Amino acid sequence: SLDGLDIALCNFTRSGVGSWNYQLVAAETVVYTKELRDRLLKVMDASALELCTLEADLSAFFADSVTGFLNRRNIAASTVDYISSHGHTVFHQPGKGFTVQIGWSVTSVRWTLLWADKVHHLCQ
Repeated sequence: SLDGLDIALCNFTRSGVGSWNYQLVAAETVVYTKELRDRLLKVMDASALELCTLEADLSAFFADSVTGFLNRRNIAASTVDYISSHGHTVFHQPGKGFTVQIGWSVTSVRWTLLWADKVHHLCQ
């Protein structure tokens, strides 16, 4: 959505073969800045360079937001086992065989340094 980044911290426990239980520990929506929201609204008309720049900027926003979320709760990053996101969908054309999500670029230096072994980008 265009309101911001939804973050949830959950605990998952296996409760049998193929069965899991979960507990929602904390959740927060980090609101996009007006500038970032405006760029997301206009991305379908963006140049390739603008799209790549937005990808990097959104990735940094995600990384900073998750880091802040954990810090505000005094949760050490080392205690997090898995981070997942489908990113932000900018082009969705299933009839043409493609969908494009941005915002989870592991090329983001600060993201890679903090979370490289825990980041998983889910494509829809």
